[in-house]
Amino acid sequence: MEDKRLAEEFLMRRTIISQGHLCPLSLTALPVQWDFDYCMRLYPLPDLVVIGDKYESYNENNKDCRVINPGPFCESGFQFLSYIPFTNTVDDCAL
Repeated sequence: MEDKRLAEEFLMRRTIISQGHLCPLSLTALPVQWDFDYCMRLYPLPDLVVIGDKYESYNENNKDCRVINPGPFCESGFQFLSYIPFTNTVDDCAL
């Protein structure tokens, strides 16, 4: 079960970066508001994409774009990630 969840997380990150869109679903799965769709595009790829969801913290580099998830703040002992743009590094931090 744990391996399946990790594979789904990896697939989601890879799909977002590969398709260059924050909502990489088909038109039949999710209607698109075309007037605002440009806000969800990731072209050109940014240096950093932060995905805030309930999954464990991760820090991955894909196609020169760093994808991070700080993880659940309260459930993880108040841990968070700190990004330093000048060096393009991410540090683990905690309160």
